[in-house]
Amino acid sequence: MKKQLLIVLFFLSMVLSTRAQTTAAEKEYSNMAYSRAAAKLEKIVKNNPRDFKSYDMLANCYRLNNELKKAEETYRWIYNTGLANADQYFYYSQILIENGNLKEARKVLQKFSEYAPKDIRWKNMINGLSDAEKSKKELPQYTVLKTTVNSEGSDFSPVIYNDGIVFVSNRVQLTLMEKNDAWTGQNYFRLYKAVGEKAVFNTPHAMFSEIQQVRNDGPVCFNKDFTVMYWTSNSLDPKKEGEKKKTQRLKIYRSVWENGKWEFDDSFDWNSDAYSCAHPAISPDGNIMYFSSDMPGGRGGMDLWKCTYNGESWSQPVNLGPQFNTNGNEVFPTTNIQGELFFSSNGLKGFGGLDLFKATLNQFGDLNDPQNMGVPINSKEDDFSISWSLNSDFGYFSSNRGGQGPNDDVFYFSKNELEKKDSLTSTADSTLIAGALEESIKAKSVTLKGRVFNSDDNSPLAGQALLLVNLQSGESISIKTDENGNYQVGNLKQEVDYELTTLKVNCGDVKKQFNTFFQNESSEMIVDIPVYCLDDVIILRNIYYDYDKWEIRDDAALELNKLAELMRVYPSMKIELSSHTDARGDDLYNYALSRNRANSAVDYLISLGIDSSRLVAKGYGESRLLNRCGNGEECTEMEHEENRRTEFKILYIESNNPMNTSGMTITR
Repeated sequence: MKKQLLIVLFFLSMVLSTRAQTTAAEKEYSNMAYSRAAAKLEKIVKNNPRDFKSYDMLANCYRLNNELKKAEETYRWIYNTGLANADQYFYYSQILIENGNLKEARKVLQKFSEYAPKDIRWKNMINGLSDAEKSKKELPQYTVLKTTVNSEGSDFSPVIYNDGIVFVSNRVQLTLMEKNDAWTGQNYFRLYKAVGEKAVFNTPHAMFSEIQQVRNDGPVCFNKDFTVMYWTSNSLDPKKEGEKKKTQRLKIYRSVWENGKWEFDDSFDWNSDAYSCAHPAISPDGNIMYFSSDMPGGRGGMDLWKCTYNGESWSQPVNLGPQFNTNGNEVFPTTNIQGELFFSSNGLKGFGGLDLFKATLNQFGDLNDPQNMGVPINSKEDDFSISWSLNSDFGYFSSNRGGQGPNDDVFYFSKNELEKKDSLTSTADSTLIAGALEESIKAKSVTLKGRVFNSDDNSPLAGQALLLVNLQSGESISIKTDENGNYQVGNLKQEVDYELTTLKVNCGDVKKQFNTFFQNESSEMIVDIPVYCLDDVIILRNIYYDYDKWEIRDDAALELNKLAELMRVYPSMKIELSSHTDARGDDLYNYALSRNRANSAVDYLISLGIDSSRLVAKGYGESRLLNRCGNGEECTEMEHEENRRTEFKILYIESNNPMNTSGMTITR
């Protein structure tokens, strides 16, 4: 008895220790101490390799600290579970692109499009990949050089200032401010100035010490005569520096040049402890401020906002709208002397990571839709925070391109003189072009085919009506399956979203959304449709248990993940999940073993967020054999294996209304 008690106490202490580790990691994560959180989370997932929540936090820690190789490995684990959400698909494909794994990125983007067909991010990414290939074949508009200000740390957000540039860096400096930022585990960011021109500068030195606190400072922007400066910091107001807060939001501050130094002047009117305001950019006349914020009313992530100065205060910020903002991040806005807006986005159509975009002004002074600045300004990595000379013929920007680690560097660019091409073509050329265009249109048509079948026994649904709808134009096509449950329709357009619907009484409503964005190499798509109906019994393949045990193995977890996803697709579905054994061994023991295995599978589904009211666990032991292999029968191992199985039976699923208005025939 004493030995058993010690064993129980040992396992209880292990559970409590694991929970304590998880709580500590979650606390660091919620406080944005991503470097410290990652160290704790690495230990947690090593001890519990199916802890989905910890993997998600760890992937975010790596991503936010630009540890892209580790992030790729972690997001791959999440992707392989089959439980990835839209953001995880997005981040994984983005990281694959940045790491140069374009083939795998396209596969993930295709899965992303199937999971979230209305999410604009995957379309922008796939179109951006195509544009990147085209851009490589064009004459470059700019020459790009790495500057001499770069260090082993991160150097970014360069701004032209008097006889050089001001930029942000976390380089190592032997000062009293030498402390680590919990987010990155590296030094805090400070402002530096370097004297020089083009790509060559003298040794940078720290500046503006009178306004910098022991936190992160920068980026900055100046008015046109360098007498007013707006800057970003997660410092507190200098008057409240002694206060402690759990999470420091980014805020915008204003300083003025007085008596030969920068004096703190004011805090931006719309700063808040509930959200961040960052990356200020001032128009040439000083009356418009663009900035980045995750304040309420945005489209997700960090958005671009605009406000105007009335002589005393800044007006209520206005979101720049869907032409500029996505559910990704729009950050680092800047302006040039003409008042044009530049910024970076990882949600608009880009080449990977953050890309730089330009918005010119129309005749009324309003911003036109932003355009990607192309190669070589943009790359598959992060490209951001651009600044221009007064005549806009050269400038500087930041990027982590080059494969030399996660840190950012400052780059110089200058405009190239491009040869003007003659826009006139001969009649013969026009004829050739027209013929090539006609062939191109033919090649871009897509044929859709597939099979409609019962999910329980794979039997075909003959004569089943389907409705295919072009979601862009609203056009629809009625289709019927043949005697083998097959269907086919041709001449679908590329780069279009479609919805395929089939209805059957006492079955789940089947609506498959798909697209033809990924058909560059093939003109044929296959969309099979399994139909799930009341009382269907479906065997889950590859659900194996170790001998005499009922714990869920990793290979079984992957199959149960798929079942969890199916139950999310059909939120009304209720199932009986049953486990069956072969006939070898004691009948009562087999019943208890199968019951424990069924309970274990149900508990795993509940851990994935499936409501327990939708699940019933049943253990049938050897009472429902599929073949002759009962007690005392001589059978092969393969025959016994057929009886060792896990099944689910559909107890309830919402029926379709037969009085529909789609014009489709409802199959009974």
